[in-house]
Amino acid sequence: MLFWFRLALYYVFLVIPLSHPTLMVFADSASFWALFIFTPAMAVLGYLKPELKNRPRSIILWPLGLILLSIPLLGITSTAASWYLLGLWAWLSSYLAFNRSLYFLLYPEPFAAAWVLLRLVGFSQSSQGMMEQSFTINGLIILLLFMAVLALLLMIFFLPLKGRKKIFPRREFLLLLILIIPLAVGGLSSQSARQFQNLIRQNTPDGLRPQRGSDDRDQGDAESGSNGESGQDGSEMDQQGQAQGGMGDNQEAQGGEGDQQQGNSLYETSSEEWQKGASGKDGQNRQYMVMIVHSNLPTAYMAQDYWGILDGEQGFLPDENLYLNDLSKQRYLETWTNDARNRDLNRQDLELEVFSTLAYPQVPYFPISLEPMIRKEAYAPLSYSYRSISRVSKLIPYGGDADLPMYSQHERDVLANYLEVNLPESQRQRYQAYLDELDLPENSSTAIIRGIFNSFKEFQYEVGYSEDTRIEAVEHFLFDTQRGDCTEFSHSAALLGRIAGIPSRVVTGYLASRDLQTNAHREGIFELQQVHSELASFNPSELYMVTTAHRHAWVQFYLPNHGWVDYEATAYAIPPSPGTDMNQSDVVIPQLTPMNSKNLLVNLPWKKMGRVFLLLILSALTFQFLRRRIAMGRLNSLSKGEDERALKAIYSLMIQRYNGRVKNPKDPSLTPKEMAKQWEQLKDFARIYEVTLYNPALSKDQYQDHLGFLRRESQRLIKDYSRAEHLLRGLFSLREVQ
Repeated sequence: MLFWFRLALYYVFLVIPLSHPTLMVFADSASFWALFIFTPAMAVLGYLKPELKNRPRSIILWPLGLILLSIPLLGITSTAASWYLLGLWAWLSSYLAFNRSLYFLLYPEPFAAAWVLLRLVGFSQSSQGMMEQSFTINGLIILLLFMAVLALLLMIFFLPLKGRKKIFPRREFLLLLILIIPLAVGGLSSQSARQFQNLIRQNTPDGLRPQRGSDDRDQGDAESGSNGESGQDGSEMDQQGQAQGGMGDNQEAQGGEGDQQQGNSLYETSSEEWQKGASGKDGQNRQYMVMIVHSNLPTAYMAQDYWGILDGEQGFLPDENLYLNDLSKQRYLETWTNDARNRDLNRQDLELEVFSTLAYPQVPYFPISLEPMIRKEAYAPLSYSYRSISRVSKLIPYGGDADLPMYSQHERDVLANYLEVNLPESQRQRYQAYLDELDLPENSSTAIIRGIFNSFKEFQYEVGYSEDTRIEAVEHFLFDTQRGDCTEFSHSAALLGRIAGIPSRVVTGYLASRDLQTNAHREGIFELQQVHSELASFNPSELYMVTTAHRHAWVQFYLPNHGWVDYEATAYAIPPSPGTDMNQSDVVIPQLTPMNSKNLLVNLPWKKMGRVFLLLILSALTFQFLRRRIAMGRLNSLSKGEDERALKAIYSLMIQRYNGRVKNPKDPSLTPKEMAKQWEQLKDFARIYEVTLYNPALSKDQYQDHLGFLRRESQRLIKDYSRAEHLLRGLFSLREVQ
């Protein structure tokens, strides 16, 4: 009971985060194998060792074999080493506790479980939104898991006393209470206290560090390669952060207010049909809602991937070692904060609250904080929400910015990765010839950037989002067709910038802009506010709908004293032809089911928790079913031999078959002679069994004759229980083979 309760409690601690309405834990195939299969299997191998006591080598061979089997999945890394150590502890503690009666080795486990419990509650308090959404289930977690941990402690404590006539160990029990009471008080009080302020995740950004001026403010100069300076968008902005004409990927001409963008209609469809359209499987020329963004500024570039590596054939590729790329690929349990805050006077805070259909966040550059993502299945597929703060630049990227100098040697050294041009010399000369025709100055970084963008004035901007980022595609765009979407423009601008000596990279994500909101977008927001209680609390003029048409790519240049600045590469191009703007296509939103805010348990995902619970039950039943069949198969294989092991296996196999078919099983630990007193039909079997086992004078032929008789007799005895009810009971029996 203790072992299986311990294993069940282990699975409970694994699945609770998956059922929690706010906590989101992503498990890849390696971690899923390690947590759900490898570690429990190692514990089972340690527990089942008595069945293998006649083969001592198997004590080591079985767990070693499982570890070798797991290496292709887990690999050989520091993370994999932690999985192997966890599995070894599960095996060693189970073996020593249940086969060597060293139960004290299990005492650390309940307290480790309690630590996980407190961490779960602490994660739920890492933001105000998470506290509000997880208040009810936190109490349930504390109650159920505290009771489970207490039960496990008591079972470990009383198990050594089983079958012994001893005076109750009062001192030990008092010590146990001394350990449990603080655990209970701490767990229950954590529901209302913010005890986890130290759980803030501190990440160090890439690149250079900012220098502080005499006024103790970061100046974002040559010391800050990722210092937080960023243009908020690709549009011109005044000092109050008002858009001077957005250059969005799906805007006509130089932008324009949403009132000028008419003609598209709004459609509301089921979540299933919306999913098909959002994934591009419906074949219709529509735009599908991706997220709703509440912003205190008119434009936000929602960055997802930063492409900073330039390959000679594939073009720009995402930099997997850049922390910004990790930011959009992880689900944080704690509030992520950036410790490299640049407080330049030309910066302003951009606060966003995002309601998304995507399971991962998109955050404008330069991110300062990102609260944990909250999951609310009642609003599926608009299930995810999060809050973020970024410090964006007021720098005017087009025309209004002052000429900035070129880069110091220190800046070039630190930004060397963003100046690399891994192209054959012949190709590089072709791009250099393109730049030479522009007659760019040599002493101003911003003048060089303006010159590159001015060269796009005769290029045709075609709305879309291409996935082809190869150098061949860039050359075809730049030197042949001069027609392309945001992908071709941004990758070409970044490549030309590097050759001209400007550190550059490409960024992809979504564009949330007031200028992109048509009547259909506004109407869709209004419809969603009617059923989404949180959206209803916002001023609709501050909500922007982002759709599949707003998927975008832009370029970032590093400017001296300003850091990385977002530039809209399509700003100077010829606007898209009328009727080709996907932002003018029909808008599709999913149907949402309103949440009943009066229900105290509204946040609990009952269906998912039920499915998880059912899956656990089915897994346990399947495991026991297979375990019995494997054990019976092993006995059947042994019974076909000609030695003493075969003799004992014949008897054990008969008893196990009998026990599987009847309601009142026999005790398999009894000898055949003892069993015959309860089961009269067994007398002949018992007599021959005793003679065969204890008479050393039997010849080999006599021994084999006796084995044959015992096999036939065991089959005859089992045939007496061959009615349909017996066969069905035996087929689905889960009785443990002893």
